[in-house]
Amino acid sequence: GGQLQLACIPPGKAELQEVVRSRVRDLEKLGVNVKCGVEVTSGDIEVADVVIEAIGAQPAALDISTDFPEKIVSAWSVFAGQQVPGQKVLVVGGGMVGLETADFLAAQGKQVLLIELLDQLGPTITPTARATLLSRMASQNVQTITGVLFEHWGQDGVLLRKRDGSVLLISDIENVVIAVGARSNRLKAPAPTGVDWKRVGDCERPRDILAAVCEAAEVAVKL
Repeated sequence: GGQLQLACIPPGKAELQEVVRSRVRDLEKLGVNVKCGVEVTSGDIEVADVVIEAIGAQPAALDISTDFPEKIVSAWSVFAGQQVPGQKVLVVGGGMVGLETADFLAAQGKQVLLIELLDQLGPTITPTARATLLSRMASQNVQTITGVLFEHWGQDGVLLRKRDGSVLLISDIENVVIAVGARSNRLKAPAPTGVDWKRVGDCERPRDILAAVCEAAEVAVKL
């Protein structure tokens, strides 16, 4: 349940917990041997006929110019329980994760400003979900700025640059949360000759839960 454990946290997403619970129940019924807290080795792989790599992704890194690196956290860390001290928070990234992060922090009473490089927020989100999320954010006074690039966070505030070269200075920001997507994890162990190696889900390419589940089911059916 990797990212699903985090996806359950934003407002309105608690029902996803049942997806995790139902998969766990299915594994128990089928007698699947599940080992947690262990790292796969080349020895494990060499005795397998088929390896299905499904190790997900991690937050995409963003090279931030700042005088306060200790005050920058990832959205995934926030959903995993890391506290965001202070009251005024800047969320960088206007995709699904960024919008849900802003919604989540605003529900805690934070003053949230969200910025996005593109001109539109949540362009890949389904229209109904996007409208619901943006409406909830507006009701909690989440501020948004599109078409800007995070340039530097210094003593005077956060400097944002517009496409026309002009700048905005946002003062009093106390913490920055990065929500700019994900990058695939890959096993370090090399693939030995003769092993049928398959990747499913975000470790192949970061996408949504439906794509990951469908891809995994398709691979399993073909075995």
